[in-house]
Amino acid sequence: MYFQTGHLYHIFNQGNNKQNIFYNRGNYLFFLQKINLHILPYCDILAWCLMPNHFHLMILVNFTTKGIAPSDALGENLTKRTDGNIGTATTEGIALSDTLGIETRSINQSIGLMLRSYTNAINKQQNRSGSLFRKKTKAECITCSDEITPSFIGTANGTVFFSRNT
Repeated sequence: MYFQTGHLYHIFNQGNNKQNIFYNRGNYLFFLQKINLHILPYCDILAWCLMPNHFHLMILVNFTTKGIAPSDALGENLTKRTDGNIGTATTEGIALSDTLGIETRSINQSIGLMLRSYTNAINKQQNRSGSLFRKKTKAECITCSDEITPSFIGTANGTVFFSRNT
């Protein structure tokens, strides 16, 4: 998955072999906590949909990488500001100083960490092993004009929809 700051993305994945990924209400809430912990530091979540065997997220990316304290004890994500101080703003591609004891983590890595963490919890709960999700989590850019063609346009007479075949 390739993310760019300032773009909207549709992120989705499904249970391996279309199996359920949520077994009870607590699983849904736990997954939302994982999203809050691992994804929210990088983006604004505009919409989400959790179904028994898959999930969808619509996000607006604010940061593609963040500085993470190695212990992550405080749960705080630190970023490097353009003036070189640690703060809330970031400059894409700037590595944080090793002398500060801070490592960088990409949004891709955080998504993977979230899914692995959730999988481990479900495997323990359900007394199972192996992968819970399909191998590839997909992310489609909604606002990247080079990747997606709108299937509708607004006109004075209303909205006109186009078939993907035309």
